[in-house]
Amino acid sequence: MTRGNRSYSLSDKIWDKNVVSDDMVRALDAAELADYVRHELGVRSVPRVDVDRLIAFGIQLARAGRTDADEAAVAWLEAQPTPNRLDAVAALFAGLWSSHDRGAAVDPRHVETLIRAREELPPNPDVENSVVLALREILRSDAPADLKRRVVEAFRAALDRTEPPIDEFNRRLMERALAKTTDDLTRRM
Repeated sequence: MTRGNRSYSLSDKIWDKNVVSDDMVRALDAAELADYVRHELGVRSVPRVDVDRLIAFGIQLARAGRTDADEAAVAWLEAQPTPNRLDAVAALFAGLWSSHDRGAAVDPRHVETLIRAREELPPNPDVENSVVLALREILRSDAPADLKRRVVEAFRAALDRTEPPIDEFNRRLMERALAKTTDDLTRRM
């Protein structure tokens, strides 16, 4: 890729939101996109997850029409499932799935991957928050009713968990999302 008189490649590792435009992201081939996603997730997840930047990155990917980024993010998480990686991928999905520019349906397998990783990894309020933000976007979207029901089940199971209990902020987020979604799903039946 070039910008002005400077040339950049993935190997340069100088991706920055000030350098990479939506047009540049749109022009990436599938392998370059996967490298870019893995790089951003890696850089933004150590030592602490930069949730705001990853949400913004997800929104940029959706704006650029790169909903195929989901696959690279899921592969990165599944390669080494850790709380930090789950937090990073969930934050990315919170942005990617929230965008009205997405233009493509969310793959139910990716939703299931988040839910499964959340259930299998040790509970952590920060990770929980990113996962709740991502899954809440499924409930707000025009996703199929069966996918929304799966998210409702996951939220209810988390709310019913007593050890360790869900922190109050995440509890309220889930309860609000459930109240709105349950009404919507009931009306559709």
